[in-house]
Amino acid sequence: MREVLPTIHYLSLRSIPAFEKEKRRNPPSGQKQDYIIQTLVDLGYNVNYVSFSESANNRFYRAKKKKLSENITFFLTPNIPGKLRESFAFRWFCHIYAARHIKEGDILLVYHTNGMRNDLLRALADKRHLTFVYEVEELFEYVHETVSQKLVEEELAFLQCPDKYLFCTETLAEAVNLRHLPYAICEGYYKYVRADLPKWNDGKIHCVYGGIIDVVKGGAVSAVRAAEFLPENYVVHILGYGDVGSLKKEIETIAPRAACEIKFEGLKKGQDYIDFISRCDIGLCLQTIEKSYNKFSFPSKLVLYLSCGLNPVAPEIEQLTKSRLAENITFYSEDDPKAIAKAILSVELKEENTIHEMMDRADKTFATDLKKLLS
Repeated sequence: MREVLPTIHYLSLRSIPAFEKEKRRNPPSGQKQDYIIQTLVDLGYNVNYVSFSESANNRFYRAKKKKLSENITFFLTPNIPGKLRESFAFRWFCHIYAARHIKEGDILLVYHTNGMRNDLLRALADKRHLTFVYEVEELFEYVHETVSQKLVEEELAFLQCPDKYLFCTETLAEAVNLRHLPYAICEGYYKYVRADLPKWNDGKIHCVYGGIIDVVKGGAVSAVRAAEFLPENYVVHILGYGDVGSLKKEIETIAPRAACEIKFEGLKKGQDYIDFISRCDIGLCLQTIEKSYNKFSFPSKLVLYLSCGLNPVAPEIEQLTKSRLAENITFYSEDDPKAIAKAILSVELKEENTIHEMMDRADKTFATDLKKLLS
């Protein structure tokens, strides 16, 4: 007889197409959340995916429920306008949802956002004898240009509420897990998803940066500046959204004196994004090394590059060099366009099977670790 496992109630922020008219917030973390949920289902769990996402519309919406598969049910909390929206949604969860759907011994898997009501969730976990697991992807206070140590300490105190953790890096675990609780690591979407498309086959090596274009992380601009020091048999593609105007000015300045071709490809989403990067050779995961936030987050684009068979170039920072994926990453150690270009030129393009096998190992390792964590 198959073991009956507890239900997992995964609390996060998300929207789905069925409720798009409500204009609920839909952050870019969805792909990793879907991966974690599918891993849970593969392990035999039923998952209730509970979204606390607020609406951009200034109106009331009732709670919603939709069956996504045999083992996954999506719940959307009610939305009311004004400052009480968050409190209203959590009290609905603790009093109405919990009474109908949570059984003693179930598991709360909670995605760390600034809006989570840890006091209410801890009280519920204690009352119903639930296992409370906190998924922590970054420390938000380190993302700002100026970091307040007082606010960092407050955020760390905010995270001392669960029974177990799910982290994206070992360095984050070292910072947050002050009580030495059980934890597992998931750096990103480990499934191999490379599109079955041919490379460009034009005799050139195609590099791609895909992601946010901003002045804080600076990755897109770094890619353009490094292109100036690449030879004519290289092409650098930029895909993304954000401060596009500043990026185009940078390209207009550098392109005339660069032998390497630089192309801004605009924003691509979903399968179009996967299709495009699958045809490239090198994935550029460029961030400013000196910024504090690098130590406490993991670049999701790096995992996706590997999932599409690319050879990534990334900064030589602790959480990447310690990663289970490090064997197929080429590192640069200086925030300098010439140093980045030198790293790009030093990449030894791996056979697709080499990267595919590594991703399969990472996927199986995570599944094993997650099963142990929740047992």
